[in-house]
Amino acid sequence: GGATLPLGRRSLRRRAPPVVALADVSGSMSRYTRMFLHFLHALANEHNRVQAFTFGTRLTHITRQLRHRDADAALEGVTRLVKDWSGGTRIGACLRAFNVNWSRRLGQDAVVLLISDGLDCEGADDLARQIERLHKSCRRLIWLNPLLRYPGFEAKPAGIKAMLPHVDEFLPVHNLQSLMDLERALEYS
Repeated sequence: GGATLPLGRRSLRRRAPPVVALADVSGSMSRYTRMFLHFLHALANEHNRVQAFTFGTRLTHITRQLRHRDADAALEGVTRLVKDWSGGTRIGACLRAFNVNWSRRLGQDAVVLLISDGLDCEGADDLARQIERLHKSCRRLIWLNPLLRYPGFEAKPAGIKAMLPHVDEFLPVHNLQSLMDLERALEYS
């Protein structure tokens, strides 16, 4: 004979997926930019698997600057690094730069937050291709748009129409309450 011993098993630890944030810093988003950067600073300091970028006319990786514990110092570092504040918007070109240079390293199995109003200076054809490519390379693509706060919002601009079919969630983000709701939603992704 022999006695059987029960095997001790550990339960699987659920780990939050990595988060990649792409924040629009163009002129049309200027009234929301500081709020988004504070949110990304808090998110990057709370979770170690967060990567952040800004875009307007070019893509800028700002994760290292946001890791600074002091929010003012972090935002000052971002301000020095980003060269295209309050300018135009080339969403398609910036998404292409992300897809080519960063997507394989960061986008696989990540939740991607696209923070933009979707107003683009370029044509919608390349934008549609790039957003589709981004959507296929990530776990979830969440588009956060401050224009959704308006009750009569309609997707009329070509850029918004091109992007909508390729996002998993289309959410408003225009105040602190919407950002807190987003953080709770990210915990359960």
